[in-house]
Amino acid sequence: MSALVATLSDASTLKLNPAAVRERAKSVPGCREVFAQGDSVISFVVGLHQRSGDSLARVNIFLSTGTIGTSRVLGGKVRQTFRRNVTSLDVIGRLLKHPDELVKIDEGLIGVHDKE
Repeated sequence: MSALVATLSDASTLKLNPAAVRERAKSVPGCREVFAQGDSVISFVVGLHQRSGDSLARVNIFLSTGTIGTSRVLGGKVRQTFRRNVTSLDVIGRLLKHPDELVKIDEGLIGVHDKE
């Protein structure tokens, strides 16, 4: 009985309903759920339906905080962006369809100093 009470109290602290998030993800082309650590995170790989490898992203949805983390590879390194306090399934659906893009900084701008 105490395990049931613990599960119910854990569910009440979540900002996002895991069943609703999974249901919304089913409607997104090229989106597949992948393994994630813990019960409070759901992870998806998106962009599988597109031919370009640049379109692939991993989207981690942290159910207890409403944080959405998007991971992409840029220049051989993993880069992440985060959105906090997301509670709308419409926003989750949009981020799964069109995950945040990474901004590539022009190396010519690095080290440039303004002159007085």
